[in-house]
Amino acid sequence: NLRAVDSATGGARAAAGAALWRAVEPIAAPAARELCEALRLVLEPTHATRLRGDYRTGKRLNMRKVVPYIASGYRRDKIWLRRTKPSTRQYSLLLAVDDSESMALSGAAPLAVEAVATLMTGLAQLEVGQVGVVAFAESVRLLHPPAEPLSAAATERVLGEFTFGGGSTSMGELMSSAVGLLADQRARAGAPGGSGLEQLQLLLIVSDGRRTPSWGDPGPLVRAAAAQGVRVCFIILDAQPPPPTALPAAPPAAAPAAELPAGPGTLARAARAARNARSAPGPEGSIVELQSVSYPNGVLTISRWIDRFPFPYYLLLRDVRALPHTLADTVRQWVELITTAGS
Repeated sequence: NLRAVDSATGGARAAAGAALWRAVEPIAAPAARELCEALRLVLEPTHATRLRGDYRTGKRLNMRKVVPYIASGYRRDKIWLRRTKPSTRQYSLLLAVDDSESMALSGAAPLAVEAVATLMTGLAQLEVGQVGVVAFAESVRLLHPPAEPLSAAATERVLGEFTFGGGSTSMGELMSSAVGLLADQRARAGAPGGSGLEQLQLLLIVSDGRRTPSWGDPGPLVRAAAAQGVRVCFIILDAQPPPPTALPAAPPAAAPAAELPAGPGTLARAARAARNARSAPGPEGSIVELQSVSYPNGVLTISRWIDRFPFPYYLLLRDVRALPHTLADTVRQWVELITTAGS
């Protein structure tokens, strides 16, 4: 009975994934082509698989050099080719998608589906290397192993696994699992029979960025990942609702970050602000408008949450059509940082 239920559930998920792919393909396919071309200029080939050069020894003769070699009395003997021309990419990327209920409450779930379809399709066209996909909420689920190639069928299967019904978001569990998975890839690359190359690794986190108590403090985990060569880029999905037809005038915008002395009246206002900051976000609120309350040195401080975002590298996404160039700029900075550190 359990096997029959699992099979039925798997069939329903596959059908749901195929329906989601058909729905987002008109938007994701053009954006994926732009993403492929934008990243092609940034992520240069790293693995030498093509023949190049004039060598005295090698694997294959350069037939264009044979006649000059004979005509020179066998003195111009650099007539061999070696596989020294980089032609394929050997990068390691892990795509982590927030599958918690807050994604549905904030209206970011449809944008997440479009972003995942765009990323998987664009990276497949680029043949970037090994790409894995995980979903995280209370726990982390591996949806697409990095060793398997990307394809349209894999994209449909991944889209069908999203539920956006997780009760909480465990950022610590995600970081530890993702760093461990990428470390295993590095170990396999360095093992006998592996690529033997030092892989450049990037972790892309797709989420609404709304912090909950289950997040914990991801700062030390991000620094630990960077120490192991894993760069973390947080893609914040800031879903915007459609403009209302007729609504009363909006209240004035909140005042900028201010410091107020602690007192009976300010403590009550701070409690209300804290409740608003911790409350479940609705589709009407943008993450750039969320406020954070803190008490440095006993002084009440109200500031924007985005200004204190714990991930140093992040990008704000409101339209999936802006993803290709925005992500390419972020990856370019990541590559330049690695190059500068290496030199």
